[in-house]
Amino acid sequence: ARVLRGLVAALSVLLCLAVVAGLTAREQSRTADRRADEAEARRIAAVAGTLRRSDPRAALRLSVAAWRIADVPETREALYGAAAQREVGLLEAGSGGGGPDRNDTWRRLSQDGRTLTVVGPDRTRRWDVATGRPLPDLPGPGRQAASIVAVSPDTGTVALR
Repeated sequence: ARVLRGLVAALSVLLCLAVVAGLTAREQSRTADRRADEAEARRIAAVAGTLRRSDPRAALRLSVAAWRIADVPETREALYGAAAQREVGLLEAGSGGGGPDRNDTWRRLSQDGRTLTVVGPDRTRRWDVATGRPLPDLPGPGRQAASIVAVSPDTGTVALR
């Protein structure tokens, strides 16, 4: 009977040690998963920061995704940066500025700010700024165009100097 009690006590101690070891391993696994999620969220927040000027919409989406993965200071900072950002989109129409570029192309935003007009020697291209979609092209003024003076509100007429 004494040997049996000793054996039961030893098995009880081993069972308790096995339960403690299992719980410890589970907690360490959870901690490792949480740290991996935080590292991935930080990486995504950093990518969002690099895209902020070139692709504001993607930067906003990535900032929100990073914050949803892990709420850490870096992801909150990316989210606040996205919320404070004034630019909501990017319209690529060549190099910016109001003067000519290397291709004798002139760019002008209409007075109401709804249409971007790009006048080149061969054609005049227009875009709806809100949607980013191109509007029908118009013929270009040729090489004699010195500069754009004004664009009509309907962007159908370009006054050149």
